[in-house]
Amino acid sequence: MDYNINSTNLLSARYTRGRPFQLIPRATPANGRTYDGTVEVGTLSYTHTTPSWSAETRFGYNQNDILRLDNLLNVNGKPVPAIICCLGFSENGNAKVFYKAGTARTFEQIFAKTINRHTIKFGGLYAFRPARRDGPGNADFQYSTVADFLANIPSTITYTFGTQ
Repeated sequence: MDYNINSTNLLSARYTRGRPFQLIPRATPANGRTYDGTVEVGTLSYTHTTPSWSAETRFGYNQNDILRLDNLLNVNGKPVPAIICCLGFSENGNAKVFYKAGTARTFEQIFAKTINRHTIKFGGLYAFRPARRDGPGNADFQYSTVADFLANIPSTITYTFGTQ
């Protein structure tokens, strides 16, 4: 939305909202991968112009949250472990969650001065961008031999707690 206050002053505002979603099927039907997101973006700018100089003030906000989920991490409310046997095959793969989120808040001020055939532009930008991410996974059980697999004696158990 643009609003001309008068011939030398312009106010502009913009807002964008998105809710992206994607489902990716996989070889194991219960382990589909979903992407679910939230996007909120807004800007507000004020521009003042004269024949020899101009000034622009701008505020911006951007929020972007993305969740990727491998559905084996939550079958009937319980995580399903990945089983890797001695022959190098994986029974169902390693299901993971990946969450990334953050916001950006910005403030800009720009001045421009025209002198004869030259223009000098000067400005500054302040930005605050906190972000976070997390990526826990389910447990990986590895077995040295088929006999250990059949007797349920894992040689290694690995669990990923995720990062922040």
